[in-house]
Amino acid sequence: MLKRKKLLLPALCVAVFLGMMTYIAIGFALPGAKDGQGLSDYVSALQATAEGSAEEQELIEKIISVSQTLQALPGIPDEALRYEGRAEAAVQRASEPADFVAAAEEYKKAIRIAPWEASYYYNLGLVLEKAGKHGEAIRDFRLYLLAAPEAQDAREVKKKIAGLEYEMEAVAQEETAREVQRNKDEELAEQLVGTWHPPKTEITNSSGQRVKLVMGYRIKIRRNGQKIYADCIGVPSCDENLTQSWYAEESGLPLPYMEGKIENGEFIGTVNSITYGGGSSIFGTKQYRSKIDMNWDGESYTAIDPHSAEGKEYTMLKE
Repeated sequence: MLKRKKLLLPALCVAVFLGMMTYIAIGFALPGAKDGQGLSDYVSALQATAEGSAEEQELIEKIISVSQTLQALPGIPDEALRYEGRAEAAVQRASEPADFVAAAEEYKKAIRIAPWEASYYYNLGLVLEKAGKHGEAIRDFRLYLLAAPEAQDAREVKKKIAGLEYEMEAVAQEETAREVQRNKDEELAEQLVGTWHPPKTEITNSSGQRVKLVMGYRIKIRRNGQKIYADCIGVPSCDENLTQSWYAEESGLPLPYMEGKIENGEFIGTVNSITYGGGSSIFGTKQYRSKIDMNWDGESYTAIDPHSAEGKEYTMLKE
């Protein structure tokens, strides 16, 4: 909830006295000021700095420090009130995080005119938090505590700062984990580039012989950025007695076999079914997702057989 400034209405004589003291304090050297520089000079210097600069931050902290030596703070200029009103209107219209950035910009303008006003830092912190800019929100909540060290909500603001710090740490850890996974996916995608074939399968033929036959496609994997492409470049063939087999390069080859990407260690994309024998062609496409377990030496990998209804695993060997 945005803070409203509390305007004090002391007795007339007290108001006149404090006003005179404020005028004297601003016009002459102040505690911490150098060479007679007053609060108004600091504010003028602040308005001449680049927004968001280290110099701006330093001057704001100095102005807050100097303003606390005054017996009474200056009034809020109309221009600052105008920006404050614009900020409140922007908050009312905001419906998503990006919308709160507009409100933050208005509060920043108000601060450059009346940097001694503590509520501006609190409200700026709130809208920056809603905008997802937690680091900046923490900065302004700390400036609020600097400007209003005796604020009744100081304890809650300190807890809010701690909560935002925790959130930033958690987000950083999550981003680190995602970066580690992205690097692993990049490495896996690069390892998949090349020509692969399944190991031969041992069977017993009609003559009772134990023979090893080619039983799957020979594929060539390539990549383009994040995309992975696999082309079928050979289909299984054997003699009529099932005593020997080989990869046939039939007419129609190569054909697109798989297309997708590597994400979180999985291949996610599509796979084609290819018919062969007297010429190869595609006769069906379906969605395919499988974890890819690459062997430590990069010479073989295991995945779910895209053509197995039972979800059986299969192994491919690198040539």
